[in-house]
Amino acid sequence: WWRIDLGPTRRLCCNYYTVRADGSTNFPRHWELQGSAAEDGCSESEEGWVTLRRHEGDATLCGPGQWGAWPVLPPASHLPVRYLRLKLTGPTTAGLGSFGGGAGARTGGVGSNGAAGAGALGSFGGGYGAGVSAGVTATSTFAA
Repeated sequence: WWRIDLGPTRRLCCNYYTVRADGSTNFPRHWELQGSAAEDGCSESEEGWVTLRRHEGDATLCGPGQWGAWPVLPPASHLPVRYLRLKLTGPTTAGLGSFGGGAGARTGGVGSNGAAGAGALGSFGGGYGAGVSAGVTATSTFAA
């Protein structure tokens, strides 16, 4: 899985996100966008993580460099989270069980006072094998 930390003073209500395939021809088909508000950074265990969007057999990403975009629907889109992660839940098109490469993430939105929120930029730690990297953009609301 890949994880991004928005920081100790930020929470995000994610209502949309995008993923971009890298230059390989190996694409994820089964994954979840998950969020957590836990202060301890959430361990690798499943405790504290909530699925915001589930993908099963999703063939949207089918070409190198291609973007895919999906809404996060209520009630999940109303959950303020500090951490976001993409978790592979099934094999990729090459039959691999992990994401590979590195990825960047950017989030932006509106602060709780109605002003434009500062974007957060971070990077995900990659796994091995899949050769898929992704940029995740969340159109969302920041909660202080």
